[in-house]
Amino acid sequence: MSPSKRANKAPAAAAVRWWAPPLAALQFLTRVPVRFRRAPDRAELGRSTGWFPLAGLLAGLLLLGLDWLALKDPWQDHEAAWMFLLLLFWTWFAGSLHLDGLADTADGLASGLRGRPMLKVMHQGSTGAFGVMALMLSLLGKWTFLACLPNQWCWFLPLPLLFSRLGMSLACGLRPYAGEPGSLSGAFILQSRRADRIKASALALLGFGALAFWAWHTHQVPGLKVWMALLVCLTGTALGLVATLVPLRRLGGVSGDLIGFGHEVAEVSTALGLVFLLAR
Repeated sequence: MSPSKRANKAPAAAAVRWWAPPLAALQFLTRVPVRFRRAPDRAELGRSTGWFPLAGLLAGLLLLGLDWLALKDPWQDHEAAWMFLLLLFWTWFAGSLHLDGLADTADGLASGLRGRPMLKVMHQGSTGAFGVMALMLSLLGKWTFLACLPNQWCWFLPLPLLFSRLGMSLACGLRPYAGEPGSLSGAFILQSRRADRIKASALALLGFGALAFWAWHTHQVPGLKVWMALLVCLTGTALGLVATLVPLRRLGGVSGDLIGFGHEVAEVSTALGLVFLLAR
């Protein structure tokens, strides 16, 4: 049989199911119990990067709902306990994947190595002192945001989660890929397209617009604060991407851990920026 005939008889790649990418984003980035009859293929995982902000918005809205319950506490003497529960939910609902990437990348940077030796340090099963310190600082930054954000600005709560996921989507466009061949993170990075990053940007701005409209409609936030908040969110996202470039140059490419590292930088930067903007 000629090569052309053999090529014609080769099985065609499965078509991307339109509903699989958003569900894959929820499955990968949240604790939502998503089940598939057929596991998403690598193309569908790449398409899911365009829906990452949707997962962040969902987590942020649930966090906002828990904060609303905290405000209903009739005794108002349990603020520290409520902050702990909110932080616990924030960390748990995201599956802690980003924190793992933060710790691994911090250990890799602290090793002073480059290239594959650095990647080997990052893939060790144990977390080093620098990784633990990075985790503590990240959680402390989020605690500060929850504790210091004024109640009348509660609509800002979902914003760090929304725009940090946008940063993840944009970071999936970085090249080259330095992770292990065939790994799960490689599917998200190598199969992502420019159209997916445009979709993620649009979803993030739409999510911000919906939250801002609600705050403006209820007369909670003046228009100037809305524009300043958007600037803070975009700046935090940019800082996360810039922070990703530092270990990227050392490693010689991007990996899933580096994207988690940039996500945490974007999330904490956005959260603390909003605190400085509002808590005066």
